[in-house]
Amino acid sequence: MANSSRIVAEYERRTRRSKTAYERAGGAIPGGLTQGSRFYAPYPITVARGEGAYIEDVDGNRYVDYFQAATAQFLGHSHPAIVEAVKRQIPNGTNFGLHYSLEADVAERLRRFVPCAEMVKFTNTGLDACLLAVRVARARTGRKKIATFRGHFHGWEDQLYAGYGTGIGIPPELQQFTAVVPYNDTAALEAALAREPIAAILCEPYSTNAGAIPPDPEFLPKLRTLADGSGAALVFDECVTNFRLSRGGAQEYFGVTPDLAILGKPLAGGFVAMGALAGRASWMELTDHRRDDYVYHGCWQNPVAMSAAMATLELLDDGKLIAHANRLGARLRSGLNDLFRRTRVAGQAVGIGSAVRVFMTAGPIRSPDDVRNADKKLLARFQLGLVNRGHFMLPGRNAYTCAVQTDAHIDGFLAGAVEALDDAVAEVGLT
Repeated sequence: MANSSRIVAEYERRTRRSKTAYERAGGAIPGGLTQGSRFYAPYPITVARGEGAYIEDVDGNRYVDYFQAATAQFLGHSHPAIVEAVKRQIPNGTNFGLHYSLEADVAERLRRFVPCAEMVKFTNTGLDACLLAVRVARARTGRKKIATFRGHFHGWEDQLYAGYGTGIGIPPELQQFTAVVPYNDTAALEAALAREPIAAILCEPYSTNAGAIPPDPEFLPKLRTLADGSGAALVFDECVTNFRLSRGGAQEYFGVTPDLAILGKPLAGGFVAMGALAGRASWMELTDHRRDDYVYHGCWQNPVAMSAAMATLELLDDGKLIAHANRLGARLRSGLNDLFRRTRVAGQAVGIGSAVRVFMTAGPIRSPDDVRNADKKLLARFQLGLVNRGHFMLPGRNAYTCAVQTDAHIDGFLAGAVEALDDAVAEVGLT
């Protein structure tokens, strides 16, 4: 962004300490950020604290948080029930590396929530659960290759990253075991299955990381049919969608049950990273250590994280908080789309449930390819203008409503969006 931008100048005026903190971090952390994808121009805010629906930066600016640690904070920051559960557990031990009863308690609760969850294995992260799912699928089918969809994110491991992006340090020959096909294109997947044996069809049930793009009505049912016909495992990566669309995740919401499901981010209520692999017993039994030869995954979850997970599941048990967040998400999408129609700006808000993604394009969006020519400059100015008005979303990424936001928060966002869009259109039109 040019320095002549009034929107950028206002951001810099409000966030001087964040700029200083970011520059200082660059002396010890490459690029100044542990997670580089959290960068946006001119520099990111530096967060000082979070509580409920809000975060506050080191300059004292308070924001309604629509990023929510990439969906992990579905229950808001430092939810009292989760904080209390963690406090109760800490005096009784923070890590055993051995079996403890709370593991079974959480697993049994997940079996009630998630349609495919006949059995559950816990991992430290969603990435660990992805790796375990792929290994289980290969072990059961005796096949090497997995199929993924362009733009879907399943972690940064060499083979899994093939469908999401490119990067140095990845041996190209490792990615020969991943077939990447376009999202919402079952014909392309069918052709891939016909060419060679596939161990697993791995997908986000809706394309959250590529832009909260909903699946076509026939897409997920067709994946189930193709998996059954080919013998491949159908694997849903529900790191983002577990608990957000419904208590049982996207598989319950869409009525399509996979063989295996990867759970992550919101599982421990945002207290700490946590993952799990849930699935049909016929697939999960390969991880049973009592077998002569079993799939080993080498990690465990500590009881403090597990206590946070149990508190999270108890809060979500009746589904009311999930329905509330989904209703707010629908309001936010509808309000933004009304704004674009009234102003005749080529933009749209897409998504399902509590997920909202804005693209500055008027054309239909069915895959990441459909947004390549969207106006990214106008979007960046619009979203930075919202940040200036106290509504934080990571520019260029999804926004999310959550269980502790209110209709008043959505009203404030939509009012701010009117001003932010007006400023962005005027500024981009002058350059």
